Amino acid sequence: MQLEQGFVVAEPFRDQLNFPYGFGKSGDFSINEARLLATLGARLSKLEQGIVEPQNQVEEAFVDMCISMREPTTIVERLWRKYLRLTTTRRFHTLHGCSRVHSKDTGPTELVEEL
Repeated sequence: MQLEQGFVVAEPFRDQLNFPYGFGKSGDFSINEARLLATLGARLSKLEQGIVEPQNQVEEAFVDMCISMREPTTIVERLWRKYLRLTTTRRFHTLHGCSRVHSKDTGPTELVEEL
């Protein structure tokens, strides 16, 4: 079992949907971050989704960070949070509406000037 930063190394990780040219060429990650994400991303994704069980304390702490949404403390936790921030879409809410107030009287309105 090969470890990197305390995590079990799985198959290489690629995200063709969000980073079709790779993590290194996206401009969002440093060279070290891109290498680390390509090495550990598959394992981190499976841990977050609950597909695999944590094998050590480092992986348990990572799963705890994902579940409790606590602040990331390690390099890998910060990298995964950055990856999620870049790949998950935010819901967009607007306060602009187009509903108009219509009166029951459809005839012309008169302005009354107060003196």
